[in-house]
Parts: sequence; C-alpha cells; structure tokens
Amino acid sequence: HGANLCGQTGVTYSIAPLTGATSYSWAVPSGVTITANTGTSITVNFESSFTGSGNICVSANNSCGPSIARCFLVTALPAVPTSIGGLASVCKTANSVSYTVSPVSWATHYSWYSSNGVILTTIGTGLSATADFRYSTSNSSTLTVRANNACGIGQPLNKVVAIDINCREAIAQVSDFENTRLYPNPSNGKIT
Repeated sequence: HGANLCGQTGVTYSIAPLTGATSYSWAVPSGVTITANTGTSITVNFESSFTGSGNICVSANNSCGPSIARCFLVTALPAVPTSIGGLASVCKTANSVSYTVSPVSWATHYSWYSSNGVILTTIGTGLSATADFRYSTSNSSTLTVRANNACGIGQPLNKVVAIDINCREAIAQVSDFENTRLYPNPSNGKIT
C-alpha cells in the first residue's frame, strides 16, 4: 500500500531478512501507530490525524551499527485516477460531451476542473462530467480530475482537449432523414 490509507487499520509492511542482521528498527510518520512488530514486519494503523504523507522506514542492525534506512512513501490521500475517457477533440459548438474516470479505491468523490471557459457539470460522486465547450476562450482546454476522501484531495490527472473553433456540429443526424424524401436528388444547391 502506498496511497489511499485514510483511516485504514491493520496494514502490514514487511522486508526479507538480511544476513548478519540481529535486529531491525522501524520508523513511521506522525499519525501512524505500530500495533505489532515481528522485526521483519510491522502492522500499523493510520489514525485520523494522518492526513498527508510520510515515510515508513526500516534499517537493519548488527554489532557494527545500523544500516542505511530503506523507506516507503505512504499517503492518506487517494491515488490518481488512471485515465479520463472521452473525446480528445471537439467542435466549439459541442455542449454536452461526457468524460469519465474509473473508480479509485477508497475515494469518496471526484472533483473536476477545466480551463479556458469550458463549463463542467458533474452528477453524484463525480465519476463523470459533462463539458460545454461553447464558451471556450481558446482552441484547447485542460480537463482535470482529482479523487477525494475524508483525508483530502489526491493528485490531479489532466486531459487536454483540442477545440476546433471553426467547425460546427451538424444540426441533424443522418438517421433523422431515414423516412424523408429530398428533391431534386441529386442536387448541387437548394433541396426541398
């Protein structure tokens, strides 16, 4: 475990025994309590006061003294979502484009942000967001999502979306014309 440790209890960290070691010394960050120590492994609880990050370190000891500590970074915050699904290129007239992320373990909700005038709307816990590009002030926007839990907000994941300011979405889809007759057909100008 490196991330998503907000309020978790009974988490075990271990190392392989080292030849020549007579004992091991463990150090944990503030807000982390060691509940069991076998020498080569410890079990810890992440208290409510552990809301940031820190290192769990271990060093091997013998008659010559302690070894250089080996450390593992742990954080109470949720991990970064793996990817943002959705279009990477849109027309400026697009006003209901869906973007989604897969759930992150122990995250309770997700926060979305956008740049350059793009408006984002989320529903529920925020696993998805709908983007309105009509008010964009640029030819691109960076969409950002962050996972949240009771200990805080995780690191951001970004997706840059290209915005074509010259294209316009079609008013009607081809399927809208399935039972429609157009004339003259073929045409090089106006049709009825």
